[in-house]
Amino acid sequence: MSREMKFRAWDKKRKTMYTVDNIDFCKGLINVFEPEDIASYCSGNIERPLKEVLLMQYTGLKDEKGVEGYHQDITEDSNGDRYEVAWDEDDATHYLRAMGLNVYDKELRAIKKQRIIGNIHDNPHLLKEQA
Repeated sequence: MSREMKFRAWDKKRKTMYTVDNIDFCKGLINVFEPEDIASYCSGNIERPLKEVLLMQYTGLKDEKGVEGYHQDITEDSNGDRYEVAWDEDDATHYLRAMGLNVYDKELRAIKKQRIIGNIHDNPHLLKEQA
């Protein structure tokens, strides 16, 4: 079985999330599409230095509403408990890291029964609400 290899990128300087078109690791550059709300005013894609963005990989899974899950997304279950899509270095896999007290981490597949409500870059306030 295979899955799509897709990325999005958070531009650290512009504070903007982009859809990634192409990554050139040799040149240290990334081509990204303008966000949808800006795309109507600009055409094509733009080039950004890799050192100025944070790459977030698509996990291959979607939430209960069909929204694609990416590294550093924030999800919420039916109880209102929140999780961050995180990377486990030891197991080389994504998982859902519990953000509240008395809540346990979950396997990534649990995202299918949750809603993605944002990400840690566009919606940092979601991190504080459950701290």
